[in-house]
Amino acid sequence: MPQPVMEQAWRSSLRRSAYAILIALAAGQVAGRILSAEYVLEPSLHRPADLVTDPRRPWPTTPPPALPLFSSNDRSRWATVRALVEHGRYSIGYRYEYPPLGKLSHLEAQAVLLARSLSVSSLWLSGGIYGPPVLPPPLYSDHGIIFEPGWTSVDKILDPETKLYYSSKPPLLPTLLAGEYWLLHRVLGWSFDRHAPLIVRTILLTWNWLPLVVYLVLLARIVDHYARTDWGAIFAVGTACFGTFITTFSTTLNNHTVAALGLVFALYPALRIYWQSEKGEPLNSPWWYYSLAGLFAGWTACNELPALLVVIGLGLLLVWRSPRNALLGYAPGVAVPLAALLCTNYLALGTPWPAYEKFGSIWYEYPGSYCAARRGIDAAREPVWLYSAHLLIGHHGIFSLTPVFVLAAISVLVPNLDRTPREASYRVLLYSTAGVSVIVFLFYTVYVYYALKTSNYGGWTSGPRWFFWLTPLWLLAMLPAADRLAATRSGRWLGYILLIFSALSVAYPAWNPWRHPWIYDAFQAVGWISY
Repeated sequence: MPQPVMEQAWRSSLRRSAYAILIALAAGQVAGRILSAEYVLEPSLHRPADLVTDPRRPWPTTPPPALPLFSSNDRSRWATVRALVEHGRYSIGYRYEYPPLGKLSHLEAQAVLLARSLSVSSLWLSGGIYGPPVLPPPLYSDHGIIFEPGWTSVDKILDPETKLYYSSKPPLLPTLLAGEYWLLHRVLGWSFDRHAPLIVRTILLTWNWLPLVVYLVLLARIVDHYARTDWGAIFAVGTACFGTFITTFSTTLNNHTVAALGLVFALYPALRIYWQSEKGEPLNSPWWYYSLAGLFAGWTACNELPALLVVIGLGLLLVWRSPRNALLGYAPGVAVPLAALLCTNYLALGTPWPAYEKFGSIWYEYPGSYCAARRGIDAAREPVWLYSAHLLIGHHGIFSLTPVFVLAAISVLVPNLDRTPREASYRVLLYSTAGVSVIVFLFYTVYVYYALKTSNYGGWTSGPRWFFWLTPLWLLAMLPAADRLAATRSGRWLGYILLIFSALSVAYPAWNPWRHPWIYDAFQAVGWISY
C-alpha cells in the first residue's frame, strides 16, 4: 500500500478513536448525572419563612420529597405520564368551586372575591368590633397529582366546562413515555408513590441518554465526512459532547433535546442519500432511508413547531433526488408522528390543536392561575430590540453563552473561507441552516413577542432553550471556520477560548438545568436587571 494511503488510513483511525473517547466521556458523565438526579433547594433562591417582604420563595419548614423533578416544565409532563397509567386519563387534577362559578376569568373571579369580602366586612361591622373574625368563604379548592408536594407546576390549564386540569405541554411525548411506565408498573410493580426516583431515572436513561449516545455517534459520522482537518473535526465533536446545552438538559424531561436528537436522526439518512450521488454511485438508496428521514423530521416538528421548516426543506431536497421514494417513503414517514400528535391532542383536550392555541384565554387565565399574575422573569416586557439583543449577545444570548457558535456565523458570512471546496450537499446544509436560524429567531422575537405578548426568555432556563434544537445544525455549520482555525496556533487557541466559555455556560447549572444563566445572575448581581 502506498505511504500516503497508509498515512491517511492511520489519521482517519486516530480521528475516530478521538471521537470514541469524547463520546464515551460524555456518555458516562450524563449517565452519572441522570442516576444522581434530585431536586435540590438552593439557599440563595429562598428566604426565611417569616421574612414576608422578601420576594423570594419561602424556605420550607419540612423537607420536600426526594424527587428528580426539577421544574414546572418537567413536572407537568411527568404528571401526565403518571395520570395516564395510574388513572387512565390525561387529566392531572380537578377543581371544586363554592358555589360553581362557571366560566370566570381571573379578573372576574377577583371581582367575586371582592364582593364576598365586602359582604363579610358588613357582617363583621354589624356584629361589633370585638366579635370573632369572619373570613370570606373560599372560591375554590384544587386537588390531584399536580397539587401534591413535589409535583406542583404552573404549566397547567383548566377546562372551564369540566373544571379538570391538563398539562399545557403537548401530550404526544408523555403518552409515549407512559408506555414505558406502564411496563415498569405491570412487570416490576413500580409506582410513582413509592418508586418515583427509579421510574424517572429509568425513563430518562431510555429516552434521553441512549438516544444522546446515538446522536453523538451519528453526528460524529457527519462531521467526519465534511471536516477537512483533524483538529476541526475533533473540535466539533468535542463541542457536541461538552459545549452545548443538549447534555445539560439531558438530565430532565423536555422537548428541546428530544427535537435536537430527532433532527440528527432525520439528517443522517437524508445525507447518506446525497453522499451516494456525490461519490458517483448508482441511485439505489433504499426506500427506508426516505422513511427514516421523514419519520424523524416529523418527530422533530412534533416537539418543536418551527421545525416544520425542516420537514418542508428535507422534503423538497428528497423530492428532487427521487420523487417516487419521497412520495412513498418520506411523506408517510412524516405523516405518522404528526398524525399521532393531532390524535393525542384530541384525546386529551377534545381538539386536534395544541393547548398553546388557547394561550390568553380562560384556559390559561382562570381564577388563581399563574398566567394571570406573572412575576419575575415571566413578567418581563422589554423593547423588542433589547429582547432580541439579549437573545443573541445578552444574558440569554446564543453567542454570549455558547460563543463557539460564532464560528457557525463566520462560516456563513465570510466568503471563500474554504480552501478546499466542499460537496454540494454541505453547501445546501450550510445555507439552509442560516435561513432556518434566521426564520426561527424572527418567529420568537417578532411573532411571539407581538402576537402572544410575551418576552420571558423561556422562563427559568439556563440557556436560550427555544433554539436548542438547532444545535446540531450549528455544529455542522461551524466546520469551515474550525478548519481555518486549525491552520494556525493562534487560531486554535481562539477556538479553545470559545470552547471554554461555552463549556462554562453548559456546566454552570450544576444541580438543575432549569435555572438562570450565569450571565443573567451576573447582571442581576450588579443591578443591571431586576426581573
